[in-house]
Amino acid sequence: MRQSPLHAVFFALALSVISVPLVLSASSPQEWDTLERWTSAFLGDRVEELPFSFRYNGETSRNFLPQWKRSVQTKELDNRRKAITWLFTDLTTGLSLRVEAIIYLDFPAVEWVLWFRNDAQYWSPLIEDVRALDADLPMPEDMKAVLFYNRGTNIEATPLPGRDEFQPAEVDLLPGDQRQFEPYGGRPSDTVMPFFNVSGPDKKTGVFFAIGWTGQWSARFQRESSGDLVVTAGIKRMRASLAPGEEIRTPAVLVMTWQGADRDDGQNQFRRLLLEHYTPRIGGKTIVPPISAGPHGIIRFEHSSEANLLACIQNVASHGVPVDNFWLDAGWYTCPDEPSGWDKTTGTWEPDPVRFPRGLRPVADAAKQHGMDFLVWFEPERVMPKTWLYETHPEWLLEPADFLPERSYQAASNFRLLDFGNPEALAWAEQYFSDFVREQGVSIFRMDSNLHTTLYWQNNEPPARVGMRETKHVMGLYKFWDKLVANNPGLKLDICSGTGSRIDFEVMRRAMNLTRADGAWWEPAPDQAKTTGHAPWTPHTGIGTVSDDLYRFRSGMGAMFCANMNWHSTDKADWERWKALMVTVNELRDIYEGNFYPLTEWSISEEDLAAWMYHRPDTGRAVVQVFRRSQAAMPEGYKLRLKGLDAGADYEVKDLDNPQNPVRMTGAALMEDGLPVDLPQQPQSALFVLQKKGS
Repeated sequence: MRQSPLHAVFFALALSVISVPLVLSASSPQEWDTLERWTSAFLGDRVEELPFSFRYNGETSRNFLPQWKRSVQTKELDNRRKAITWLFTDLTTGLSLRVEAIIYLDFPAVEWVLWFRNDAQYWSPLIEDVRALDADLPMPEDMKAVLFYNRGTNIEATPLPGRDEFQPAEVDLLPGDQRQFEPYGGRPSDTVMPFFNVSGPDKKTGVFFAIGWTGQWSARFQRESSGDLVVTAGIKRMRASLAPGEEIRTPAVLVMTWQGADRDDGQNQFRRLLLEHYTPRIGGKTIVPPISAGPHGIIRFEHSSEANLLACIQNVASHGVPVDNFWLDAGWYTCPDEPSGWDKTTGTWEPDPVRFPRGLRPVADAAKQHGMDFLVWFEPERVMPKTWLYETHPEWLLEPADFLPERSYQAASNFRLLDFGNPEALAWAEQYFSDFVREQGVSIFRMDSNLHTTLYWQNNEPPARVGMRETKHVMGLYKFWDKLVANNPGLKLDICSGTGSRIDFEVMRRAMNLTRADGAWWEPAPDQAKTTGHAPWTPHTGIGTVSDDLYRFRSGMGAMFCANMNWHSTDKADWERWKALMVTVNELRDIYEGNFYPLTEWSISEEDLAAWMYHRPDTGRAVVQVFRRSQAAMPEGYKLRLKGLDAGADYEVKDLDNPQNPVRMTGAALMEDGLPVDLPQQPQSALFVLQKKGS
């Protein structure tokens, strides 16, 4: 995706910051949202200004870290990134702290992570209150700060509530105010996403804070009586002594400053940063999310077989339906032949010998023969009773507590967590699943997690090792994912994890998130709302459909799309209809990586309209989606004001329900007067494609 002129402005800003670092404490209240505040400490020699803190042997690092032995190394990673590594050593106890920072040269952004290592021959003193982010932003006392964030999945922590997931939220931060955030149960986007945007009252400038930690993070935003904003974040629980030779890491922190016409501009700059630097790559190229055919609209998980899957693939291919992935979800292993039987036997990862007598390889080969990837679902961490792992390696498994009452079923049903912090368990998982991927022909490894991991991490933790099970497990997850890809070049990862609850930038840089939520799956209004809430924070979103009804089909459209039609149909008209719909999805897929603009407020009410647009300034293309819900009124002569277009340019506007009669409008008219939309039915949708003339 080409960079916009505004992007070039930020590039110049980043370069100026690197050449002329400023001291953090010297900034005036008007400079709280500039990149200099975040890069100057890493580039200079003001240790006391580094934006993190911890307690060691009972004392705060702000007091002792300047006295530790230290060295700094700088390295140009490429023309877009500069790496800076600080190494601190306590010569008395042998503890070392390594701070790894990356300054982005094409975005006003910096990322860092802390590594602690005990190089002594004895256990270290306690490390506590580790705040990977600890910064004071000077603000005028009379200034209102606005905090924008997203409520993530599983709102109110009830089982699969579904409809109101990914709900945006905004709060004012005035002197004396404090807001504390943490996910529910150990998954990073469960009840709140680990992304935050702090802006001034005009919402034209601000700072993004993101936490990269696939566990129980914590963040706090506190306005002091002076007006200053104190921002802290890190792992929620840490009070641990390190063994000789032991090394651990903290959550990573990402900070990006922004300025623009409004907050939508800021969110789109953040989307571009994530697309460019936090999206997996193969051969140097960013992974494009697949357009998939899924069989489970007609085949229950527990009924998947070699025969019926091969029939689906053959039918999809022979009818020319343009998909590039075939999706096999749960239940391909031996499991009870009953609804939800798929979740009773996770822990024995072998294809059912009755339904798949030759394993999964024949299905994989058929998919690849027709130009499709082959996605297979796994849940390696969850181990159920009477499975191979449960019976053979109980020493690798963690037992749950029941201190989350609404999740006590996990203890009652003897759920176990495969401990990725156990070196033997991790080595087995790396080898076994790497071999499975290679032998069975898997090209997309889909990893779920339906456990609330804090139940396992915090169960009977030793007093001097609080937080270590979580830390070791999360570090093990990253090693597992990285090893799978290293052992199988070209393998793609999909981390879904119980209704999209494992979304953070450490996951995003490794994996796609092809299922943003399980709750209220394929219900039009909730799917529309989830796009409105999810897209401002991620460069790729979407879900797919089980219906070819235009209103329902379009409600699930986006960069991610899985069609779960009756791929066993013998009706020629079905196939002609499905092919035409999927051609449209393919034609629009690149636009969904562009700038996102919500054109209506987030809502799940059937009385409200829903609309949004995506825009690619580099190609001049845009897509506008409009939904009149089942009880929504639409005034006569309704017009929808668009955003982000070139005011002085002409655009061809094509209504895909009436493509023979495109109209030409200026960008100014589309943004100021609006795009006319007429939807006489309830419910009904409209899909417009815009092309800038001369592009």
